[in-house]
Amino acid sequence: EKGTRKRTFPITPPITHTERAMRLLGVGGDVATLQAILVGNVCGSNLPIRLVSLDEKADRDEVVTLTEGRVELPVLHIDARSPVLIGAPAIMLYLAKKKVDVTVAGVDEIGAAVIEDWLRWDEAVLQPALVTLVASTHDDAQRVARAEEVLAAKRRVSEVLERIEDALVAGDGFLCERALTLA
Repeated sequence: EKGTRKRTFPITPPITHTERAMRLLGVGGDVATLQAILVGNVCGSNLPIRLVSLDEKADRDEVVTLTEGRVELPVLHIDARSPVLIGAPAIMLYLAKKKVDVTVAGVDEIGAAVIEDWLRWDEAVLQPALVTLVASTHDDAQRVARAEEVLAAKRRVSEVLERIEDALVAGDGFLCERALTLA
């Protein structure tokens, strides 16, 4: 028809006010956040970091929105078109693999899988064991009442450290790949 124009759409969607450059949200002093920051620095990502507090409503709402309901940190927000990465292992692997000349994520698929296994073990076993030990010995008033819990936490940390020591001995001072890696 006369007077109608064909509407064209850009190949990529326009940048909106909700789209931001890659940034890391984390909690100050949190081991997982520190791990992500360290890897970002080693890999030269020049990663903007925003420390948040889940006790603050605005911060908590932002994390819940980004993670689609999961309240976990650290979070790597890449851009509006990419999935949000949650947790240090996923963030560290992504940042390391972006840097082509860095072999900290493994030199081959098997090495990468072993490193990922160590990262998951750190998150699932090592960090909880250390948190339990610190929490069980923190309050002097309850330390005596919780003596069994303290002993169990010490035994668990000892077992965890033995696994690390065994791997370091077997790997000539490295956990895997006989080189400096994310593990």
